[in-house]
Amino acid sequence: MKSIVVSLVVMLGTLGTYEVVANSTQTQAQAQDDQCSMRRADGTIVDLGKLCGQSTTPAPTPTKPPVKPPVKPPVKPPIKEVVSDSCSTSQIAKYIASFATKDDMTAFEALVKCKAKAVPALIDASTKFIKKQDFSIIPSTIALQKIGKDSVSGLMGKLKNPDPKIRAWAIGILLDIKDAKEAMPSLIAALKDPDKNVRMTAALGFEIGKNELGRDVKNALPNLIALLKDDDYNIRFITARALGRIGANARDAIPALTIALNDPDVTMRSTAAAALKKIR
Repeated sequence: MKSIVVSLVVMLGTLGTYEVVANSTQTQAQAQDDQCSMRRADGTIVDLGKLCGQSTTPAPTPTKPPVKPPVKPPVKPPIKEVVSDSCSTSQIAKYIASFATKDDMTAFEALVKCKAKAVPALIDASTKFIKKQDFSIIPSTIALQKIGKDSVSGLMGKLKNPDPKIRAWAIGILLDIKDAKEAMPSLIAALKDPDKNVRMTAALGFEIGKNELGRDVKNALPNLIALLKDDDYNIRFITARALGRIGANARDAIPALTIALNDPDVTMRSTAAAALKKIR
């Protein structure tokens, strides 16, 4: 063992003259310790325990590494959200365009919230949808009706449009807006429109429309009474129902409704009788 230790010391380049410390009177344990230590010529002792696989000096007491406090992530400053104008001209155009690509209630609701700002674009788009027979006319029409009073002025501008389909479309919406009293003179005049579909739409509005008609239908009665003699059965039928809805304020229509009891169509006769019952 001693020769191996000395050889290792020489190979490691340790300088100086070494003398093995040993004594026959030492205990076996001490002797083993001495085998792992050498004395220089100057009397100092060199510990060779690491080379022997042991140490002649007590091992240091292990210490726990210091516990580091948790590192908090840096707080990022809040990001300012850039909100585009949801009622800008370009955004409104995108909302309307989405009618043709997807069933998106978000776009519909946004247009209704834009109110007057969305009306010109909705009316312009609707006229194009009508000409193309595009089903996008449905959401655009409902949006204008939901917007209500803010739509009235723009829709009234379409009552003289040369296309009867557009006139009928505008009349239908106006008669379904409660706050469209200013449109009543034009709507009453539409009962005499040369196009039968426009007349029918106007009469239908008086039958089922939400427009309160100002509860003053005096000016509308002459035109409604005249429609009881219209060549189109559907117009006569709708007009009789409209007069029944008006009720007691339609007393001036009693003579015409009485004549309608002799109408060639049985459904028309029964409808006239029901209207007379509500008016009297």
